Amino acid sequence: MSESGPAGRIAQARADAQAADAANARASKALLAKLLGQSIEKRFAAFEGEARSLTPTDRRALLKSIKDAEAPERPGTAGDTASRIAIWRSLLPYRVGAIAVSVVVVATVLTAVVIAARNTPSHAVMIATDQPIAAQFRTPAGIIVADRLEPKTPYVAVEENAGQTRLRLWVPSQGYAVATVPTDWLRRLP
Repeated sequence: MSESGPAGRIAQARADAQAADAANARASKALLAKLLGQSIEKRFAAFEGEARSLTPTDRRALLKSIKDAEAPERPGTAGDTASRIAIWRSLLPYRVGAIAVSVVVVATVLTAVVIAARNTPSHAVMIATDQPIAAQFRTPAGIIVADRLEPKTPYVAVEENAGQTRLRLWVPSQGYAVATVPTDWLRRLP
């Protein structure tokens, strides 16, 4: 086997490849040094053109130099910043939906609380006499379901106003029936 045989050609090809790799690495280092001396904008623009010939390691070094570079200073004075109110006002158009949803939710909750407080019984009562008293309990549909207050039967007082007490009586499958009677006809239960 001679130097001109297949083994010699393989060795020569390997040596040529190593020399080409070394030349590429030197050219890449030189280009990286040139690019690192330029502005951030020019370094960034080089990624589309000349930086393609950099080795992967040198490309990472160029990218890292761009990431680590400080942002250019903005011209202006120290008192040039916006106030919190100005910032809030500038963002307001983007918050209209969230504010509208919040208003609807708060209004719904407040309405529910007012309705619940208005319809919550305040106390239980019985009539003050031993005889039935005439009073008409009407359902929301206007149907009279009871026409008197029975002795020894507890009733739910919902509201007292101007000497009148509004009583509620549960009627199965119809809901609450309501009657208004004078307050002095009733006595509170403990």
